[in-house]
Amino acid sequence: MHIAIILIAILPLALCCPPADSLYPCICKEFDSVKTLDIICEGLDNIYDLRNSAAACKKRSDIRNFRIINSVFNFIPQFTFNESLFTTLEVKDSTMYSISNTEKAFRGLEKTLHTLVLINSTFFGLWNWSKLRLLTKIHHLMVSGNGFQSIEKDIENINFVKGLDLSKNDISWIYAHAFEKFKDLSYLILANNEIKELKRSMLPNPGPVFRFINLRQNHIQTLPVDMFQNMPKLDTFLISGNHILTLDERTFSAAWNQLAFIDLDDNDLRCD
Repeated sequence: MHIAIILIAILPLALCCPPADSLYPCICKEFDSVKTLDIICEGLDNIYDLRNSAAACKKRSDIRNFRIINSVFNFIPQFTFNESLFTTLEVKDSTMYSISNTEKAFRGLEKTLHTLVLINSTFFGLWNWSKLRLLTKIHHLMVSGNGFQSIEKDIENINFVKGLDLSKNDISWIYAHAFEKFKDLSYLILANNEIKELKRSMLPNPGPVFRFINLRQNHIQTLPVDMFQNMPKLDTFLISGNHILTLDERTFSAAWNQLAFIDLDDNDLRCD
């Protein structure tokens, strides 16, 4: 009797992947050290396999990560992940026309998704940030290596994110008020793009929790005089590998005492 009670208490703690036949062609990996499961879907070429695999993961709080790798399809149907509880979704090295077949992507993940990673993938259709507008619990959003050439006004639809990585794209144009309303943003990574112009209005204003900005490897020549105003927590500023010619004392006087790390290497700085 006592043994049965002990077993009942222990069993819920054991990791258990969904049945392999219901997941196929996706697979499940166990991580005993953190008591979580990852679902990995690699080489998919139709949405039916994706949808069936996702259905096997419904209401499973032990599944934390769902990864789609090296796959090709038109879109991810909006209710594919309905009733799923994982916190991280990753799409990597994949090709599709659009992230969703409707104006609202990833329905069902609104309360659980904390991290969304879209990396080294191709989207042939017009990218629309508003499709992510219901995912208000996202803390970390990474959209990297996807060839985006601009940051348009519609990025304001995701002003709830706390961390944003748009590195390794082809971004050369940024809407003048792109991140101005991102009041909860703590870090912004725009490294390895083609950015030539930077305006203070493009960044959080005010930025009460904004701590970190990475602008490395772009084509920026000047910084706005009011660059660091209304950023009381900013402590890291990375802008190496650009074409900065001079450092205006007026620009840095507002933040010089609060910056813990500043990287200006590999610029075109000259001494007057």
